[in-house]
Amino acid sequence: MEFLIIGVILIVIVFFSLMHYFNMLIILQTGIILIATGLLLGVPAGCYYHFLLFSRKRQTNFKIEKWWIAPHKYHKYFSDVNQRILNKWFFAGALLCNISLAGCFLVFLYFISRN
Repeated sequence: MEFLIIGVILIVIVFFSLMHYFNMLIILQTGIILIATGLLLGVPAGCYYHFLLFSRKRQTNFKIEKWWIAPHKYHKYFSDVNQRILNKWFFAGALLCNISLAGCFLVFLYFISRN
């Protein structure tokens, strides 16, 4: 938990220091590019992950309820090979989601800096 707090503080410091070093239009453009990249690559990755999870769930015949809400906790029910495949797509989708959220934060910085 401490690493999360330190990470958030460092990210906030880095993002707010960007406001002083770069033109705000560059920050807006970077934010839009990050949002577009995260969504264009992240949504298909997330959909494919959920498709893989659903198909693996049907193959194993486990009675897993609400697997679409918090699916990562069900990875332990699958074989090691399936776990590696699922983890790869899970982390790819999560990374791209965070990239799009970083882009949203940059766009937010642009709009709050306009006085």
